[in-house]
Amino acid sequence: MAAKEKNLGASKQAYANGLINIYRDYQDRMLKWGSRGERAELSPAVVLEAPMGQRHNPDSVLGTLNLHRKPDLSDIQIMECERVVKQLVSEGKKVENKLTYVMDSIDLSDSLKINCAIGTYFDMIGSCVSIQNEFYNHSTVATNLGELPLRERIHARNPDPILNGSARSAAIALSMLIVHQDQDGTYKYFIRRRSNKVATHAGLLHVMPSGMFQPQFELDDLRADFTIVQQAKLEYVQEFFGINDEKKFNLSDMSSVPEVGYLENLLEKGSAQLMLTGIAIALENLRPEICAVLLIHDKKWIQTVKEGTESHKKMKMNWEFEQKIPFDGKGEIGINTPLIAGLGHSTDVVPVGAAAIKMGLRAVAEELKIV
Repeated sequence: MAAKEKNLGASKQAYANGLINIYRDYQDRMLKWGSRGERAELSPAVVLEAPMGQRHNPDSVLGTLNLHRKPDLSDIQIMECERVVKQLVSEGKKVENKLTYVMDSIDLSDSLKINCAIGTYFDMIGSCVSIQNEFYNHSTVATNLGELPLRERIHARNPDPILNGSARSAAIALSMLIVHQDQDGTYKYFIRRRSNKVATHAGLLHVMPSGMFQPQFELDDLRADFTIVQQAKLEYVQEFFGINDEKKFNLSDMSSVPEVGYLENLLEKGSAQLMLTGIAIALENLRPEICAVLLIHDKKWIQTVKEGTESHKKMKMNWEFEQKIPFDGKGEIGINTPLIAGLGHSTDVVPVGAAAIKMGLRAVAEELKIV
């Protein structure tokens, strides 16, 4: 599943530039990365920010859910899926063909909406991971579609793959930035470096939590789990507190999980806010990520999650992230503080993670009126 990322060592920026050139028609919508006063550089992700009116209603980004539309994969994509899955199994990696919510189309006409359908994890591997691998495994840095036959076939069948999900299984993910108020009154945010054990983007910075947007109970009504708010809570407890992915939750009633109940109490009191920030489309694999920010005003939250209580688990980083990095906020947010200062070059950050960071910090700054 992983691209041979040793190729990236030569020049991460060269590969980023390759994608930027291939999708140059979308440059006006690409992420511009840089702190205040710095020259912004383009990052290979298309960013669609949510209008202010949608910010406090994360589920408003979800449009229709078509349970009858299936990803229209080609025979080549199906063969690629079988090849990659066989390779993963031979390497002893765990693969499970779970259902996923996939992009049907993105509607920008009135507000920001992503219309969805149902796909599978294996379909995503055969059609999206395959073009990511093709790009990074190319003998030289590809700068046009003619060098990338798998990607070119998608474009031939779908003239606008950024806003339309046809010709592939564009599985949707969620990337959520967490910003909290520290004991001294400053606001800090969490950024984590991905472990070298992960298949893709090893060693790069990313937001935490992040994960696939998918039904939890696949034999039940697939509409019941079609909610960003509940999915965000699920990712929160799984990645922050090590609650095993194998444990199934009823997303409509997660309050029985103590850590979720604690968070919900903060949200109900106004001591925390869950805000939609937008959608980012990763150019490397043509998959969308819904981006959100969890803004926590309660100063006691950080102590509760770091130390734990009798009824609340202690924070536990899962295997996808480096274990040696302490659980301290990456940086402060203040009037005189560059919001992404110290995060380095855009190629040091997962592209969709960079989008979640940039949009999330802008939303927080506006919310706190420190822009």
